[in-house]
Amino acid sequence: MGKHRLASTTHTLELRQIAELNVLLQRGGVAFEGGTLCLLVAQGPPSYPYVFAQVDGAGGSRLVELHGAELRILSAHFHLPHHWD
Repeated sequence: MGKHRLASTTHTLELRQIAELNVLLQRGGVAFEGGTLCLLVAQGPPSYPYVFAQVDGAGGSRLVELHGAELRILSAHFHLPHHWD
């Protein structure tokens, strides 16, 4: 799956937070469910995207859907004041 840059015309909070987390994840992934979380991917409408984690492991890469609780933990891991609904 290719990496996409956040368009400068996009102003939704969720997409900005995803972009901030991806910058930090590029410096080094985070252990997650039997692999390493390397990238967050937003799919769906920008106003309320579905967020997936790209997890790389021994069996290859896979996408795992993340919910607010997991995103709050990830933001806290990086000491970011994000808000996830």
